[in-house]
Amino acid sequence: MNEKPRMNFSAALTLALIELTSWAEADKRDPARDFWRAWKNYELDVLQNLERRGLVRASHKTNSLQLTDAGKRCGEILLRHFQEAFERYQIDYSPENGGEYAD
Repeated sequence: MNEKPRMNFSAALTLALIELTSWAEADKRDPARDFWRAWKNYELDVLQNLERRGLVRASHKTNSLQLTDAGKRCGEILLRHFQEAFERYQIDYSPENGGEYAD
């Protein structure tokens, strides 16, 4: 079986953050199409893992990376899941609440 191992939490969180902070740029070769870039200020081994999976393209010549179409779709899904989890389990760290879960 040629199945890829599951993505670990740090790779999933990094891809969600890349999606969150990405911006669109016009493709110079195809002006009708945009591609998505983000700064690559994340752990190098995590970025290499995402690149091996075909989710990002990172050049050593730039400080930014490019989300592939698959990376963009996967990042959107992961970000949506993280947002849902955040809304469900919001923690109120206010002193009067003692850091308990918010209702």
